[in-house]
Amino acid sequence: MKPSLIRKTITTCACAAFACALAPSLATQTNAGFRMLIDNTPAASSPAPTPSEKSKTNTARAVFSDTTKPGTLMIFDAINHVEIQGVADDEVSVSSPLASGIQSSTTTYFELHENNNLMSLNVRENGDRMESMHDFKIRVPRNTKIFIETYSIQSDRRVTIADIAGNVGIRLVNGDIALKNTTGALIIDIKNSGTIAAEMNTPPAKPIMLTSTGNIDLTLPASAAANVRMSARYGSARTNFSEDAFKISSPSELSIPAERLAAIRAEIARRRQQLGIDDATAHAPASAAADSDAQSEDERIKAIMAEIVRKRQARENGETTSASAVPALSIGGNSITGKLNGGGTDIRLTTGSGVITLKQAQ
Repeated sequence: MKPSLIRKTITTCACAAFACALAPSLATQTNAGFRMLIDNTPAASSPAPTPSEKSKTNTARAVFSDTTKPGTLMIFDAINHVEIQGVADDEVSVSSPLASGIQSSTTTYFELHENNNLMSLNVRENGDRMESMHDFKIRVPRNTKIFIETYSIQSDRRVTIADIAGNVGIRLVNGDIALKNTTGALIIDIKNSGTIAAEMNTPPAKPIMLTSTGNIDLTLPASAAANVRMSARYGSARTNFSEDAFKISSPSELSIPAERLAAIRAEIARRRQQLGIDDATAHAPASAAADSDAQSEDERIKAIMAEIVRKRQARENGETTSASAVPALSIGGNSITGKLNGGGTDIRLTTGSGVITLKQAQ
């Protein structure tokens, strides 16, 4: 065997062994230091590994018409992996393995089009818009506003944005989004599947609205002040902010559809009748006795469901061995509101079946 092949084989095996050894440790740290706020289902699966970068790139450059005002960058469906970096410069630069500018009729290419401080990134072939996906690395002035919208159902799309002071709006069908050190308003929406991870170096001064069916991680400085609402229809929510810092202002409520409550009450009435229990008052909805009976049924149902949530969380805590783990706060239901450090900027975090993590930066 050739020496180079031997070295490659040894390196591969060593990396695999290291990964296996590291995995249990990472799994142990997953829930350390967090108290559970909503617990409905297990966490969603991890996103797919990042593919290797292509080596050859072409770059297009442009400048906004009025550099004294914030410009807007718009990107529509023709993106696969896009990285946007805010810089202290007036120039916008876009790099991609695709050819840049107008090319021959058989070549797919990308171009930047600017008009009245609005810059769009387009991918074309034979003069028409392309629906296939492509990779881009983009540098823009820090105060640029970013708007990205996609319509295709491609599942491995990835968007990364860093050091942007302008507002950011992203709408994806599928994909993962990572934001770091953004200070403008954030409106992020992933319709089908994907994750959102946002890390703020400074306390947010503008509203944040993050919506996904998958996991949502929001990391804030310890001093951040916000009015927070977290909703998890089938997922869960947790935080490692202390109870003194993040004070719950209203407990989450169990969402029991009226039809379901009616069916439960009918079943209770049927069983009472089978047992020969006098339930005449149950047939007088206007009476105080009936109202009291209905209220007690609601409370009993909610108590049962809350107990199920508590036991599920207890099992999860039993898997956590870290001594630094904060006792979990289980609240049965789908949403919770609270004030972080007395309240301030509005923050809305909504997941369908993932885990919401409100994290205090270390």
